Amino acid sequence: MSNALHLYDPFDSELILIGAPNDAALADEVKRVILFLEHVPDALLQDIAYTCVRTARQMPSVIAVVASSVPDLRDRLSLAHKKLAENAGRIRDKSGTYFFRDRLRPRGRIAFLFPGAVSFYPDMLRDLCLAFDDCRSAFDELEEALQTEETDRFSPADYIFPPSASYRIDAEAFSAHAFSESFIAIHAANTALFRLFDRIGVSPDGLAGISGGEFAALDVAGVYGDLTRNKRIVFMREGYQMLNRLVDRDDLPACIMLSVIDAPDDLIDSLIASHPGRMAVAFFHSPRQQSVALSPEILKEVTLALHAAGAKTMAVPVNRPFNTPWCSKALPPIKQFLAHWVRHMPKIPVYSCATGERLPAQPRGILNLTADQWTSPIRFDDTIRQMYADGFRIFIELGARGNMTNAIDETLKNQPHQAVAVNRIHRSGLAQLHHALGLLAAHGVQLDLTLLHRHRRQHVLDLDKPLSVTATNDHELRLSSNLPALTVFSPSGEFLLATRATGSTSRKTLPVSRDKRHLDFGADFPMLVNAEILSEEPGVLEIAKVVTLEDYPFLGDYALGTSQLSYADPNLKGLTLLSLISGLEIMSEAARKLVPRRRVAQIDNLRATRWVGFERGSVRLIIRAERIAWPDTQYAAVKVQLRDDSPNSAFTWPIIEATILLAATGTPPPPSNRRRPPAPPPSTGPATTSIPTASSTARACASCGTSTSGARKASTSKSRCLAAPPRSAQPASRFSPSGPCCWTASSPGSPSGARTKNSPGRSPCPSAPTASFFTPRVSPRARACAATCASHPSLRVRMWRTSRSPTATATC
Repeated sequence: MSNALHLYDPFDSELILIGAPNDAALADEVKRVILFLEHVPDALLQDIAYTCVRTARQMPSVIAVVASSVPDLRDRLSLAHKKLAENAGRIRDKSGTYFFRDRLRPRGRIAFLFPGAVSFYPDMLRDLCLAFDDCRSAFDELEEALQTEETDRFSPADYIFPPSASYRIDAEAFSAHAFSESFIAIHAANTALFRLFDRIGVSPDGLAGISGGEFAALDVAGVYGDLTRNKRIVFMREGYQMLNRLVDRDDLPACIMLSVIDAPDDLIDSLIASHPGRMAVAFFHSPRQQSVALSPEILKEVTLALHAAGAKTMAVPVNRPFNTPWCSKALPPIKQFLAHWVRHMPKIPVYSCATGERLPAQPRGILNLTADQWTSPIRFDDTIRQMYADGFRIFIELGARGNMTNAIDETLKNQPHQAVAVNRIHRSGLAQLHHALGLLAAHGVQLDLTLLHRHRRQHVLDLDKPLSVTATNDHELRLSSNLPALTVFSPSGEFLLATRATGSTSRKTLPVSRDKRHLDFGADFPMLVNAEILSEEPGVLEIAKVVTLEDYPFLGDYALGTSQLSYADPNLKGLTLLSLISGLEIMSEAARKLVPRRRVAQIDNLRATRWVGFERGSVRLIIRAERIAWPDTQYAAVKVQLRDDSPNSAFTWPIIEATILLAATGTPPPPSNRRRPPAPPPSTGPATTSIPTASSTARACASCGTSTSGARKASTSKSRCLAAPPRSAQPASRFSPSGPCCWTASSPGSPSGARTKNSPGRSPCPSAPTASFFTPRVSPRARACAATCASHPSLRVRMWRTSRSPTATATC
């Protein structure tokens, strides 16, 4: 069995947790899983992960493995079992195997840290949004918050998840000109990851945020109150508008933000003293790294001095002096915004990176410290030290990129702690999430990882009975055991919801359905059920049909990109288009409605000019069917056009147009090109003694004595009936196996514009009810009327040649 992932499957790895009551029993549990994998190598990795996650819950001793395949899991577990048997104190490798005997939980406290705008990068959290609706909901709220006239110039979806290919390490992804966009996007990412961890069951004991991350920390702490979805949308909209006004202020001096690594402290202090008012420290990341804001004119001088001292520098794409005293003029709008939202006491302790201490409990004190942080340097290293002194040992960075994790490790070097980055720029979102959760589980943090397997096919395996496990197909289709209860003339879409229908609801909808019977096309036309008849004339039918993905869910399988964008929301589709096959099915049913009791035999003159998509899951189509003439007698031809209901659809090319040929039910297939034997002569009339050749210019009926008027006499002395077949002595190659030839318009159903051509003295042959005359050349006009004459036995056919045209013509 192939365990290959689907093209759009975001799960490129699985997290396997193996738990035991104590460390001694853990080795035996790992051995049990290894034996199972050796006996059932075809087991699905996600089934193994789901089974182990269920059994490892509430177990104090846990080993975590992030694996990409069953062989990879078996090899890693074999190596881990060997180390466990040797009483290893810890197992941690880059491939994703985690085990700790000295676990930090529950004796250590957990802190959630939220990064700021500089952490933004394109496509952040994309695969997490596809897999978990908790993550996607945060970005959906941001998209809705900025759908206003004032913010219509910025589309979060295009900025965060660009439609074109983008590199994650693109240096231009975050720029000084997009500070407010990156700020609000990172706030949505912080909220998304917090919701995910809240569902997994991880609760923080303390919070902190930097460079805008404090807004998410205050939200989690409940300082804004219990925000409903609508209030949260208003919060993000007002916050984005405040940031735009802040960035566009003319009284904020332009600056260059420079990140400095391994620079002596006295050197930076001396440079600040040498350039008063033109250089200031904005960020204390760790003992090794700081960020300074300086005027553009001193950039070269400061950079040369730092490089001469052995320091490394890197430009930060921020051109506003945030977190410096130069930003004091921007405090009034910030305080005005915060005063509207900061109104409650925090439920969870929040640490301020401006002071390195806990925020006060009163809302006014929280407001002032949060606003003052925009004019004070960020003391992140001091904040981490204070939180460590308060008993925090596990620091989880709930944000993009993972820059804060490295700074925490440098600040708490050689001290027992665990800094966990939930997202990394160089690794897929789900793989990094698996690594982060594996680290936390190995340290004793209780997790509910069943969320990782939500909306996925999984089976619980019996690890003690490997021989009883049967391999399942990873592409199997699960069918519902409940059949829908259909109602008579059910409205559009009701049959999909019939499982929830009751007798009372059916009785309520029945009278309404009866009023719409004239719009119902019956079970023989499934794609035109409940279509609306716009106009109906003899030979012409025009109808309108609203096609919805709810009524016809199989149409959603034809989508650009993928038919399923999200595992969390199976109803979320890609760009769904009306397929050519589905359009032809609708057109064929319209043709059969116009010409009943016929079957579709052939589609000719097919032309598709453009695509039409489903907007909000539905599309309204206009179908026009008109019966036309067709040369082949056994077909009824209907020209059908499929249009949308756009204002100019009637003046543009249709979406699809084609000629649909309908044959009578049970009609045999058309004859082959082989010459067929001539028909027997009619019972009436004498036999002919002379056979006219193909070059004859006049013909007469030997049965009735009627000669063709207006034609020259034949060279033979006797004539024959037009209905009589040629003798076998005549070479067959001179006769074409064409059908009966005539042209009429006076009879019902004949092509419009044709006339019956009968004049005095030109009576048709009375002994030939339907003429069957074989000639090498038959005009298309004569061939086109064959169906009409065949359906009207009372019509008589007369054929003749003129001196001007060697082609045989006919009249009925």
